[in-house]
Amino acid sequence: MRNNLIAGIKKIGIGVAMVAAFLVGNQAKAAETTTLRVISTTDLHNQVSSEDYDIAGKNAGHSLAKLSTMIKAARAELNQGASLTVDAGDSVYGYGAEVLMGDVEKPSNTLQPIFEAMSKIGYDAITLGNHEFDYGYDFIKKQLTQSGLNDKCVVANVKEYATGNYPWKRTMMLTKNMTTSAGNTVAVKVGIVGVTKQELSTYYEYDGVLEGESILKTVREQAAALKSAGADIVVVIGHCGMGEANDGDSATDPGYAISKLANVDCVMLGHQHRNYPSNDASTKIFYQLPNTDKTTGLTNGKPVVMVADHAAGIGIADMTLKIDNGKVSVVHAATEVRKSSESIKDDQNIVAVDEKSANIIKNTFKEVLASVASGSVFQGYFGVLNDNYAIQLNNEAKIRFGMNFIHSNAGAAYVNYPVISATGYYMDGSEGKNDYMDIQDSFTMKDVLNTQEYEHNNDYAYWITGKQLRKWMEWSASIFAQQNEMITSTGTIKKLSEEYGTTSLVAEKWLKRWGPFQVFDGIEYQIDASKPAMYNVDGELINSNTSRIVNLTCNGQPVTDDSKFILVTNYISKNKAVLSELYDQRLTSKGDRTAMYFKEYIKELGSFGAISDQADDNWSVTFGNEDCRIFRSSSLSDFYAKLNPWYGKTLQKTTNYAYYKIDTAKTAANEDTAGPLLVLAPSTTEATNRNVTIYVQASDKSGVAGITYLQGQYEKDNAIWSQAAAVTDHKITVSANTTLSIRAYDPYGNATVKHITISNIDPNALEKPTVSKFTNKMTIVKGDALAGLTVHVKAAGKSYTTTANAKGAYSCKIDKQKAGNTIAVYVTDGQGRTSASVYTKVLRRGPNAPTLNAVSNKTSQLKGKLNDTNTTMVIYVGKTAYVPANGGKALYKASKGYDKNKKIKNAKAYKVVNGSYTMTVPTISAKTKVVAFSIDKRGRISLKASRKASSKAPNQPKVNSICDFEKYVSGSIPSGKKGCKVTAKSGKKKYTGTSKAKGRFVIKTKGFKKGAVVTVSASDKYKGKTRTSAKTKVRVGSQTQYSNAAGSGKISVSKIRSTSRVVKGKIALKTGSAYISYGENSASLDLNKDGSFSYTLPSPKKGGSSVYITLHDNSNGTIAGVKKVTVSASKPAKPSFMKGSADKKAKKIQIRAKEKGTLVVQSSKKKIKTTKCTYQSKGSYFVYTVKVPAKAGKVRCYLQTIAGKSKTATIKRK
Repeated sequence: MRNNLIAGIKKIGIGVAMVAAFLVGNQAKAAETTTLRVISTTDLHNQVSSEDYDIAGKNAGHSLAKLSTMIKAARAELNQGASLTVDAGDSVYGYGAEVLMGDVEKPSNTLQPIFEAMSKIGYDAITLGNHEFDYGYDFIKKQLTQSGLNDKCVVANVKEYATGNYPWKRTMMLTKNMTTSAGNTVAVKVGIVGVTKQELSTYYEYDGVLEGESILKTVREQAAALKSAGADIVVVIGHCGMGEANDGDSATDPGYAISKLANVDCVMLGHQHRNYPSNDASTKIFYQLPNTDKTTGLTNGKPVVMVADHAAGIGIADMTLKIDNGKVSVVHAATEVRKSSESIKDDQNIVAVDEKSANIIKNTFKEVLASVASGSVFQGYFGVLNDNYAIQLNNEAKIRFGMNFIHSNAGAAYVNYPVISATGYYMDGSEGKNDYMDIQDSFTMKDVLNTQEYEHNNDYAYWITGKQLRKWMEWSASIFAQQNEMITSTGTIKKLSEEYGTTSLVAEKWLKRWGPFQVFDGIEYQIDASKPAMYNVDGELINSNTSRIVNLTCNGQPVTDDSKFILVTNYISKNKAVLSELYDQRLTSKGDRTAMYFKEYIKELGSFGAISDQADDNWSVTFGNEDCRIFRSSSLSDFYAKLNPWYGKTLQKTTNYAYYKIDTAKTAANEDTAGPLLVLAPSTTEATNRNVTIYVQASDKSGVAGITYLQGQYEKDNAIWSQAAAVTDHKITVSANTTLSIRAYDPYGNATVKHITISNIDPNALEKPTVSKFTNKMTIVKGDALAGLTVHVKAAGKSYTTTANAKGAYSCKIDKQKAGNTIAVYVTDGQGRTSASVYTKVLRRGPNAPTLNAVSNKTSQLKGKLNDTNTTMVIYVGKTAYVPANGGKALYKASKGYDKNKKIKNAKAYKVVNGSYTMTVPTISAKTKVVAFSIDKRGRISLKASRKASSKAPNQPKVNSICDFEKYVSGSIPSGKKGCKVTAKSGKKKYTGTSKAKGRFVIKTKGFKKGAVVTVSASDKYKGKTRTSAKTKVRVGSQTQYSNAAGSGKISVSKIRSTSRVVKGKIALKTGSAYISYGENSASLDLNKDGSFSYTLPSPKKGGSSVYITLHDNSNGTIAGVKKVTVSASKPAKPSFMKGSADKKAKKIQIRAKEKGTLVVQSSKKKIKTTKCTYQSKGSYFVYTVKVPAKAGKVRCYLQTIAGKSKTATIKRK
C-alpha cells in the first residue's frame, strides 16, 4: 500500500497570473491584465504508468501518463495568458530503473523510460533531484542527451570539480507571448532558476567530480542577475523542502527562505513528498511558519507549491499580471495541488513508453526464491487482525541483520541487547481489489516486493528504550477506530455501521493510509482496541491518559521503560512524528536495500525445502465487550476471510472491496499455540579456516523453555529430538561444514525448527579480513581479521604489513593516498595460506595530499606534486605561512587549516606546470621544519607533507641593508655559525671577513656606489671540502634615501666640532644597532641600555665634512634611518711653528694647528699650501710638515678652513 497524499484546497480561478512584460505592437494606454500559469511535477520516481515496480504491483491512481492528461487540461483552461510547465527532479529511481541499468555502480546507457516519457510532456524546464545523482555523472549526461532534455535542464548550483564549469544551464530566460484582457499581445520574459540538493547524493561519491553549492545563495544571486537582464518574472524550480523560518545559506531545504527573496516571484518545490498547500496533516508544520496562508495558498505573499511523490498530482501557480504602460506588476496569485486519481485517463503515448521495457522488468518478478508448502498461504488481506508470516519473515531477516551487527566489533557494546524489528504493510487490501499480497506455491521476487517496497528502504539498526518503543507501538495501534466512531468518508461503511449498530475496524483517517501501522517481532504484545487511541494517524498526541498496548513482553518478560533493545527497521527521518528522537540513535550506516537482504533470507530458507507457515502469533487485538466491527479489504479476500475464526459474515462485495462483519470476541489469541520466533545468524558466510559460530535468538510470549540442536536436517516432530544437545549461551560453534537443525520450544511444547548449512569452512582457506572506509584524509587502514594473522595492505603499488591483535582488529599505517585509488587487503598465516582480498576505494574528503621534495639550507624553490586539480598550496616555513600572492592569503584565512599563530607572507613566486608546483620563498635555514598542504575551493585542507631542511653548507647569510657611504657589510649567519669565511662581492670588488659569536660578521670595504648589487656568501670546511652557502644579494641604497626614512627620527647626535674627537648621541629603537661612518672609515657603536653612545674619533674631523650615524633594525636587517652630521667649525686659531723650524738649514719645518684645514706657508721665495697632517692625540693637535726653499728667511703661515683664515704666525730663520 502506498500512502495517498492528497491536496485538499479550494480550486483557483483561471484569471490569476504573474509575469513581467513589454507590449508587442501598439502600446496599451490603460492597464491590462494577463495570466501566467506555472504547472509543476516532481518526484516522479519512475512512475511512468500505473505499474509500480517497487512493490511489483499497481498504483492505479498515479502515473505520468495521467499527469500528462492533467497537464494538457490545465493548459487548455487558460483563455488568455500562457503556461509554463516544469519538473522539480527525482524522476528516476527504484527497482524498475535499476533492473534496466543492470549495474547501479556502472549503469548501462539504455535510455530510461521515465526520461523518454518526460520528453513527450513538453516541459519548458526541468531540474535534477538527488536520485538522478545516485547513478553517477555520466549516467545523468547520457540520459539527458538521449532524451533530448538536456536543453531543458536548469541546475544553477552544481559545477564540475576539476574545471569549475557548470555543466547545465544555470538559468533560462523564456519569452512568453500572452494575450491580455484587452486583446493585445504582450511578450513576457520569464527567468527560471533551477537548484538541487547541495549534497547531491547519499549513494554516489561526487567529491572530486561534481560540487554542490548553497541553494539559497545561488538563487539569491541568479534571481537578481535575471532581473538585471530584463526578466519580468523569476520562477524557481527547487529540489528542496520548505525548511525553517530563519534558514541561512547553509540550509539544505530552504524553500521557505527562497520565497522571501525580493527577486523571486514563484517557487515550485519537490523532495519532501508532501502536498503544499493542502490540508494534509504532514504539512501542518509548514503552516507554523510566518506568513503561510492556507486561505490564499500563498507563502510570504507568493505562490509556493510542492507535490507528493510517485506522480501523485500536479502543482499549479497562477499569477495575474497588470501591464500598465509597459510596466508589469503582480496583482494577484493563487496556488493549487491537483491530485491524480484512477478516474483520470492515461495518455497512451506515455503508457506506450513504459510498455517497451515492462516485460524486462516483470520477468525478474518471476524468479523463484523458495517453494511454499502445500496448504500454506501467506496473504496480507487481514494484516491488522492476524500475524502474517511473510511480514514475520521480513522481520526475521531484519533481526538477523541486527544480530550480525551486535556480534561485530562495531556493535560489541550492544551484544547483550535483544534484537527486535518492525515492518509495515505495502500490499494490504486497504486500497482495493489489486492491493494485496497472496503468496502460495512459490515465493518469488514479486512476493518480496509485495512485502517490502524496494525504493527508499534500507536496513538500519537503532538502539531504543522500552518507553520509546511503547510510544511507537501506541501510534501503530491507533489504526483501530474508537468505539462508536462514525465513519463518514465512505458511504458503504457508514451504512453498514448504522445497520449493524457498530463501527469500522479501522479509524476513518487510516482507511486508506495504513503506512504508520507496523508489525513488531522479537517482542510480544496485545492491542486493546476498546481503549481510546493515544495518537492520530499523523502521530500527534491526542490522549495521554490511555494505553492500547498491553501485556508487552520480550520472551515472556515484561518490557519496562528502561528496557533497551536493538531495533532494525527502515530509515527514520529527523521529523517523523513520534519517532524523531530515534534519528540520533542510529547505529549503522546505509547498507543493502531491505528487499534484497530479505530476498537472500528467503532463498536460504527455501534451500531446505518448502516454507510452511510458522507465524508465531506474537500479537493480537482485543475489543473488550464489543460484539462486532465492520472490516473492509480487497474484493479478492472473501475465500480467506471465511477461514478465520473471527469471520462472521460477508456483508457486501463491490468491484474493489469486500465488507465483513467480524466477531471481535474471536480476534484475541488467548492460548499460546504457536512456536517461538527463532532466528539464526552465522558469524560469517565468507570462506574461512576457523570455527563458525551460529548465534541463536528465540522469543515466545510464554517464554522459551529450551533450545536444542542436531546435526542434519530434521523437522520439529521427529522423535530424534530427544537426543538433541542443548544450545548454551545462545550460540553454537562448529569446526567443520555441516547442516544443523535448531529447535526452540515453549513450556507448552509448541516448537519452531530452523535449519542452517555451514559450507564456508575450508582448512586450506583463510577468512577474508574486513576493511573500513578509507579517505584521502587518512593514513591508517583499519578492519577486522583473525587474531595473530599477518595483514597485507596494497595501495598505489606499495605493500605494507601488520598483525591483527588479540581482539581481531588491525590497523596499518600507509602512505597518503589519492582519492579514487583502490586499496586491497588480505591475510596470511604461518602455514602458507592466503585469503582472498577485500577492496576499498579511497574516498575524497578534501584535496589529495601534495608531495614536497627534499629541502636543504640552499633551497629557495619549494617543489612537489599537487596530486590534484583546483587546489592551492600553502607552505609553512617555521612560523611563517607562505601563500600565492594572487588570492592565497584570503583563501588560507578562510580555510579549515588557518593557524592564527602563523605569520602570512606572499611567496616570491608561485606556479603550477603539469601538476607540479614551485613556490619561491627566502632560502631556508638548516633544521627548519617545512610543512606543505593544499586547500580546495571549499576551504578543505589536505593531509600535510613535511620536511626538515638539511645542512649542505652554512646557512644563507642575513645581510643588513647597505648605504652608499658605508664602508662595511654587516649581518649574521642563522644558527650562530662561528668561524665561517664571509665574502662580499660587487663587480670586481671582493672583500672577506670571518663570522664571530652568534654568527655575526662585519666586513670592511671601501664602499659601494648607490645601486650596486652586493652578493654575500658564507663558506666553511666540512670533511676536507669547502661548502658555500646560498648567496644573499643586497642592492646598495643612498644616503638621501635612508635619511628620509622614518627611523631617522630615532637618531639624535650632539654637535660635532672640528676641534673635537668625541661623537655623542642616542637611538630610540630597542631592536636597533648603530654604526658610524666618516671619510673612509666605519665602525659599530656600542650602545648603552638607554640607547646612548659615545664614540671617540681617531682625530677631529675637518669642518664641513660629514659624519653618518646609521641605524639598523635588527628585527629585519634593514636600515631604519640615517643621520648625517656636518662637522662645524669656528675661525681657526693661529697655528704655531714647532721646535727646529727657525733653523735656516732645516729643509722641512713643522707647524702645529688645532684642527684640520689648508695650511698656507709663504716665504720670500715661495707660497706653499698643504692639507697633509698627522694628529698627535697626546697634545690634541695636528702637525703639518712643509718643505721650504733653502735658505728661506722669514716664513709666515696661517690656517684656512671653511670658517675663515686664522691669524698669521711668523718666524725668522737663522
